[in-house]
Amino acid sequence: MNLTELPPRTRAVVTGIDLAAAAARGAGSDLALRYRELGLRAGAAIEVTHVAAFGGRVIALGADRFALDRTTCRRIQVEVRPGVPA
Repeated sequence: MNLTELPPRTRAVVTGIDLAAAAARGAGSDLALRYRELGLRAGAAIEVTHVAAFGGRVIALGADRFALDRTTCRRIQVEVRPGVPA
């Protein structure tokens, strides 16, 4: 499932990030670098804290909080794991 499918207060682990569409436009490596800088990578424990009005999500990753747009959330594949510390 992707990040857009998670309701607030749901903990999950990132299982992958789909950069195929971005790579086709030549932006794949830039996005991959940006996601790594934020700590968004396979195995990262996250928690959805809010659903944004624009369809995106606000996520907690460690002590940080990020607002991600819907397009970005669709790229991030997650697996719900209750009890995973965010």
